[in-house]
Amino acid sequence: QGQFKPEYYSFYDDNILYETLYTNSTNTTAAATATWTFTDKPNEETTITIADADGTSVVFEVDNATGVGDGVATAGATPMDPATNNAAGMGDIMASVVNASALKITATTDGSGKVTLTQDIKGERGNTVITLSNYSNWNYNTSDTFPTSFTGGSTPENKNCLWWKQRAERGGIAISS
Repeated sequence: QGQFKPEYYSFYDDNILYETLYTNSTNTTAAATATWTFTDKPNEETTITIADADGTSVVFEVDNATGVGDGVATAGATPMDPATNNAAGMGDIMASVVNASALKITATTDGSGKVTLTQDIKGERGNTVITLSNYSNWNYNTSDTFPTSFTGGSTPENKNCLWWKQRAERGGIAISS
């Protein structure tokens, strides 16, 4: 009694996957990013609206509030008043206000105007739109084409896993971790 006797037991392995073809062995969940490099400060009262993977969005407005009663022209916008009215100042203030906002986004700058925004929540949901009130002005004040969305966010379940593609319910919404 209490002895394991293999001749009396059967092992069933239904629904167990042994081939890596049917698994996500690469585990490549990636966060969406948006990067640009300012060459100068965009025009006063122009705005950028950024949304995170959870759907929270914040409007940021270029605004040097130097006069009495001066402030953002867009109701509810977060002002960006750079310490210096140049590329480095815009990069620094952009990173600062994004990091201080409710957005689940991390902003970094290299100190010379390059800004990288990275969604804190990895996956395709982070490939959100960036809206500018005056695209041509923002684009003119950057060294490359200004991005209109975050890109690169991916979720391994629907990219690398054959099992997921073949068996998961399809409702049009990607699942993320």
